[in-house]
Amino acid sequence: MEVGIPNHDLIERKVIPKLLEADVIVLVSSLYYFEINAQFKAVIDRFYDYNHELKDKKMVFMVLRKIWTL
Repeated sequence: MEVGIPNHDLIERKVIPKLLEADVIVLVSSLYYFEINAQFKAVIDRFYDYNHELKDKKMVFMVLRKIWTL
């Protein structure tokens, strides 16, 4: 049984084609308890199928955290 992508999937229809056309991809996330947040992980998981097409692109990953001062 093959699982297909629904026709109403906005990410597959609009976002992925723009991502594949981009010259540079910048991904930014906040850091919570030394881990990326769930939304950033969902983006990474979603793009997993396109790794072979994204491997030659320039990518920037930024992870930010707050420094607590007492």
